[in-house]
Amino acid sequence: MRWWELVRVATDAGASGKSLNGRPELTDTLNALDAGEADVLLAAKLDRVSRSVLDFAALMARADRRGWRIVSRPSTELPLS
Repeated sequence: MRWWELVRVATDAGASGKSLNGRPELTDTLNALDAGEADVLLAAKLDRVSRSVLDFAALMARADRRGWRIVSRPSTELPLS
């Protein structure tokens, strides 16, 4: 079982997962991950992070380079809200 300390909850209300652009909460969260403030981006579903395969691949490469991970929660786990 995994246990994490919740650092922040970020929601770009009304923003589409079509692109990483124009999502200030996600941008702030990614910058915090890059700065070492957290080591896991936990998403309800991966398509909520990005539905673009190119954006998601770039995000995975960024996470790998910077030493953090992207994890989606199974629907049977604890709710995020």
